[in-house]
Amino acid sequence: KGLNDAVISPEGISTIVKLRLMINNTHLGEYRADGVIVATPTGSTAYSVSAGGPILEPEMEAIIVNPICPFTLSNRPIVMSGDEVISIFVEKDQRVGVILSIDGQESFPLYPDDRIIIEKSRSKTLLVRSDVRNFYEILRSKLNWSGGPDA
Repeated sequence: KGLNDAVISPEGISTIVKLRLMINNTHLGEYRADGVIVATPTGSTAYSVSAGGPILEPEMEAIIVNPICPFTLSNRPIVMSGDEVISIFVEKDQRVGVILSIDGQESFPLYPDDRIIIEKSRSKTLLVRSDVRNFYEILRSKLNWSGGPDA
């Protein structure tokens, strides 16, 4: 189980992965990219935002599918309902090793024709909240947006 993100990427450098995505058993597309990030709202401010993905408000029940440096410009990040079931398949002709990383902590090797299923957990997690500053104030400060407290 992961809280922030799942990343599928090549084991080595300077190679791309070939992946096929399905959302609720509907074919979404094929990605030739440096990888794919699937991020929750809490994970949206980490690797996904660095790879050009959107920032999600923590209270949202949504998920991001964000290709990492896709080989074609038509592959863009997608925000979808947190209730969607995402299936990612490693293409049969994938020639280099592929890994799945969960929250940057655990890694698992993947092989041609493997399928990864990502869906919302039935269990809930409580996170610490601050009454002193809200999400947007913290975001503005951490990302050094103009008008921040240190501007």
